[in-house]
Amino acid sequence: GDVIQFAGCPGPNERQNMRSTFQYWGCRNGNVGGLEFVTLMPIPKNTQLLHWYGSGWWGERGIKRQDVGTTRYPAPLRDRK
Repeated sequence: GDVIQFAGCPGPNERQNMRSTFQYWGCRNGNVGGLEFVTLMPIPKNTQLLHWYGSGWWGERGIKRQDVGTTRYPAPLRDRK
């Protein structure tokens, strides 16, 4: 299945727990293709899967970036400074 389609972008108080390895398969715009992602830490059951969409993704769409974690489905938080 395609797990990445359900992964969110971390909000301002959250951090990603997965990232792309930039390892691609298939042909661009072909029938089949893929991009490898790896987790950055152990991910407990019911935890949000988060990867960084890029710095311009939200602004280009006129959307304010917000935290995505909930009580039932938490997201990893950024380290406090």
